[in-house]
Amino acid sequence: MPPDSLFAALAAPLWDDIDERKHLPLYRPLLAHYTSVDNLRNILTGEELWLSNPLSMNDHEEMYYGLQHGMQAINEHKDLYQTCEALGCYEAFMGQLRACRQRFDNEHALDTYVACFSEHDPQEDADGRLSMWRGYGGNGSGAALVFDTSQLNMSQESPLLIAPVEYMSREARLAWISRRLDLFTTTMQRLPINKDNAGMAANVLFQRLLQASLFSKHRGFSEEREWRVVYFPDRDQAGLLKSMFGYWIGPGGVQPKLKFRLAPLAGITDPNFGLDKLVHSIILGPTHNPLSQRATLRMLELERPALAARLRTSSTPFRPT
Repeated sequence: MPPDSLFAALAAPLWDDIDERKHLPLYRPLLAHYTSVDNLRNILTGEELWLSNPLSMNDHEEMYYGLQHGMQAINEHKDLYQTCEALGCYEAFMGQLRACRQRFDNEHALDTYVACFSEHDPQEDADGRLSMWRGYGGNGSGAALVFDTSQLNMSQESPLLIAPVEYMSREARLAWISRRLDLFTTTMQRLPINKDNAGMAANVLFQRLLQASLFSKHRGFSEEREWRVVYFPDRDQAGLLKSMFGYWIGPGGVQPKLKFRLAPLAGITDPNFGLDKLVHSIILGPTHNPLSQRATLRMLELERPALAARLRTSSTPFRPT
């Protein structure tokens, strides 16, 4: 079997739980990025969206939770062990799997980056989601920059992956890992896997575990309806975004950042990519007073006049305590 066909056959059952009707490009939601007004200005004037390393996020354990428990489940999966032993490839498979994990820790973890958004319904969420204002929008004093994904055209070769977050309890996540391993084992049993191509199988399985870790959270966060943009450095073979690697010095020290340029970039976006096209609306948080609202409008008229007419203020009667 040709390598490409073998890769596809191994990958298909691992990803068959993803409902494509709820993912790009079939589904094109509005996505709101809640932030401070100061950061809103930086995004609009600098035409940059800064992606953060997930290890610096307040739910940083989510990424390694899936990887750690996934690797543990693989070690304990008797059917997978017996299948690999029968195929004469157990040592080759496990060796490559450990190499994948080590490579990620040593070479890719530092420059894996995430930007977070909340799915926005212009009817139900016209004023923004209160929990998002409290958690990410300056307790009501910030802003929500709403992007229209129907205007987003990314290259299939892009190292950026955009997808919704799956919410599960810890028990459900462990059950999901178990089901994926059962399917993967069955798939290996019917394919021509041997010690020479077992490394490919290990790579496929590790990538699925990694993606699941980066696009899943505890069900307690489900009201956020989060989507993520994730940069995978191993997918950026041509180094298209490496010039955007940077840093930020905050209260916790120096943090790595991907300062993604919101402008056309060959191999990533189409020629019309840009803020003026992507921004659906800008919502000021519910604690802004009339003077602040008028001053923000002036800021847009001076800095980004094409977006001034898209500004509105949340009417949610919220007062921070």
